[in-house]
Amino acid sequence: MALVIVFLVMAILFESFVLPLVILIVYQALYHLREEGMAPIDAIEEAIRNRIRPILTSTLTSIGRMLPLGVCPGEGSELYRGLGAVVVGGLSMLAFVTLLTVPPLLRLTVWAPLEEDLPAAAPAE
Repeated sequence: MALVIVFLVMAILFESFVLPLVILIVYQALYHLREEGMAPIDAIEEAIRNRIRPILTSTLTSIGRMLPLGVCPGEGSELYRGLGAVVVGGLSMLAFVTLLTVPPLLRLTVWAPLEEDLPAAAPAE
């Protein structure tokens, strides 16, 4: 039963925390690709550069809010220590995995076919 609760908490964290981060990265990359005419690789890199601070800030504040739940001793804290540990570990892992997996997946699934159709970028002067 406890394992089911852990997986439910992780599913809620994924849906409410990680998906908006992925959407931010993809939206920013599409903006750079369409509006500024960047190459796909450059658009992804620029999107990560622009969005890494908000992603890390929201992750660290959420972890900071949940850390006392898993660390602080007290009466009845045995019940909440496991939940705090799952949330802190899950947020840390999910943010790290998001930053490592979204750019390569974005490159492979979305823009690999587009590169053949895009005109060559103008040389920098």
